[in-house]
Amino acid sequence: MALIIDKTEISQPQQFSDKIQTLLQLIHQGMPCTEALIKPKQIVKCNSEEQFIEMLCLKLMGSTLLYLHQLHLSVGTGKLFELHNQDLRTLAVLNSHNSEKERIILSEILTKYHLVDSNALNKIARFYHRYNLDYPAINSGASFDEKLTLYNVICYCEQAFTLSEETVTTAYHWATQKAQNLGDFARYFCLYLVWENSQSKTLTSPDHLIETLAPIVNSNLNHPIANYELDVITLQQMIKSWYQDGNNLGFSGFTSGLLSIVLNIDLNSEDVVKDASACLDALQTTLRSTSCNACYMSQSGLSRHYSFNSQRGEVILKLDRQGYLSLFSHWPSTSIFNLHL
Repeated sequence: MALIIDKTEISQPQQFSDKIQTLLQLIHQGMPCTEALIKPKQIVKCNSEEQFIEMLCLKLMGSTLLYLHQLHLSVGTGKLFELHNQDLRTLAVLNSHNSEKERIILSEILTKYHLVDSNALNKIARFYHRYNLDYPAINSGASFDEKLTLYNVICYCEQAFTLSEETVTTAYHWATQKAQNLGDFARYFCLYLVWENSQSKTLTSPDHLIETLAPIVNSNLNHPIANYELDVITLQQMIKSWYQDGNNLGFSGFTSGLLSIVLNIDLNSEDVVKDASACLDALQTTLRSTSCNACYMSQSGLSRHYSFNSQRGEVILKLDRQGYLSLFSHWPSTSIFNLHL
């Protein structure tokens, strides 16, 4: 025997589930490599079909992130497992050929599963070009998730503000100096625009804003750890248990928390720290008292997202592969911003 999955010997690809067989068609050289593993040269053991697919991708490409060339789509194997069998088969068909009608079908699948293709991600390059900006140095080592964060921030800022080249350029250079990775760069960039938009007379600079709010952000970075996959019910149980132990659900990171607070308070308030505390109390109450309205795997397949509705906008929790449950973002409706920059 050569390939053993969950104590079952695999002697031919047809023994895999329909979903795994479809995935093997999507993975470049997936089927030939699998057939080679089945031959009795060595013993390969996996606990599940999902683990086998991840192992196969790492062996072939050094990553669990696949690029489907005909679809211009990067997507993690963890995300593909989430797709319904029929939608996955449709992707496999479209990846070999697609017409205008089929592109409409593809667009519907992308929307259904919260996916962003490369054509949409080119918005980042167009944004840099429009404002005569170079790619920041940290872009070269950025993860796919960080690039998605930048894409989402650009989409948000373009809806929230009418941007001038002068303000964008200043925000870009300031964020470049502050950030150590592309995700932080994106959030600092947005934070600068919010500060500029506020025309705050008390917070004299974005650095002053950070200095003022840093203590409250740093005190809200603790996360519970889940030892199992969370559905809607078990998620709510974990959140309530965490609060009963006297904890707030913490942010995924410093800039995630900072931007989530800044977007949801009035920077012209006489006491922004007090307002930030009240904002967090309201947010924690929302998480305790409501159920998530959507649950889905991130496009990279490396974390699960849970979406909640708040009075001001959308709240997203993230469960990463290490089991940490955290507040990923709280972005209000862009309609609350109406000044030109």
